[in-house]
Amino acid sequence: MPLILILLAVLILVFGPQFWVRHTLRKYGQDRPDLQGTGGELAQHLIERFQLDGVSVREGQEGEDYYDPENRVVSLSSWHYRGKSIAAVAVATHEVGHALQHQEQHPGFMRRQRRLKIAMMIERFSVVSLMVTPFIFLLTRLPQSTLITLLLGASGMIASLWVQLMNLGVV
Repeated sequence: MPLILILLAVLILVFGPQFWVRHTLRKYGQDRPDLQGTGGELAQHLIERFQLDGVSVREGQEGEDYYDPENRVVSLSSWHYRGKSIAAVAVATHEVGHALQHQEQHPGFMRRQRRLKIAMMIERFSVVSLMVTPFIFLLTRLPQSTLITLLLGASGMIASLWVQLMNLGVV
């Protein structure tokens, strides 16, 4: 029973924030006639207002709202790029905020970028480790080898989660 509760708590911690964000974006995602422009127009206005040279706005894929610091692009999903909703305004402002942090070389943002690269490498290693676990067992026929690769994979996922938690203050 305690193991089930721990597993349930981990699932809530991992997936709960994602469901909450989706729920909130849906709740405030209805177009409002009293808003003067779209999320894309607001993003462009903020880029010009804060003189973010070299930063552009584009309509991206669905569910992909992000700022790409390498290409200096604010990408907003269609709903947020074309939308006249509170969610569109909030997401556009949030992503342009990352561009502003990048231009100002904000220490937290710069640390965040380094950490994300590390987290992506760790996560890839963990996925590979988990994928090869059955093959390692078939080759060695030792349960210890399976346990070691599973622990490596799980610890890598936990390390990646830890890096993401450290970045919450920058978001």
